[in-house]
Amino acid sequence: MLPATANETDYPADKVSLSLTRNQIRGFWASWDGWTLDGMDSFSFARFGGAGITFLVGAGVRHFASLGIPVAMTSIAFALGLLLFPFGAETRGKHLPA
Repeated sequence: MLPATANETDYPADKVSLSLTRNQIRGFWASWDGWTLDGMDSFSFARFGGAGITFLVGAGVRHFASLGIPVAMTSIAFALGLLLFPFGAETRGKHLPA
């Protein structure tokens, strides 16, 4: 919107640049990616990861012709995750409940 004292000759349309710089375009995509990834928080990540593990266990049962080895491998993966839990950003330096 033009200021109240300005007229059309003060802001000629042919001198206005509407092109974006490279940094402005990268800034747009960075903020859009952040907004998108914010929608997929840890809850959604765990939900999709859990579904993927289900399919991997099924593929393991078919490959090993047994349920024992895929379930043992899944248990090892969860145990490793529990060992890494104290080093997470949310729990680092805090007393974990017993």
